[in-house]
Amino acid sequence: MPDVTMCCNYDCPIKSKCYRYRAVPDAYWQSFAMYKPNIILNGSLPIKVECEYFWEVDEARDKTLPTEVVNNRYERDNKWEGIK
Repeated sequence: MPDVTMCCNYDCPIKSKCYRYRAVPDAYWQSFAMYKPNIILNGSLPIKVECEYFWEVDEARDKTLPTEVVNNRYERDNKWEGIK
């Protein structure tokens, strides 16, 4: 279980790089929050996304994760998509 409050913001543009979103939650006890990033626009085009809760994923370590962890993320994303 990650000892952090995880993010459940399915629409976040930086979720794929954020540990708070990508970590595998504990099946019985895990805290979640709907963190919202600050999207800086130039006219109608987003030029920068900032989130004070962003925690960058260690890609080298992440590539070694077992397949069931990756599948768990996919299933979780599909469940959250239905909640929107």
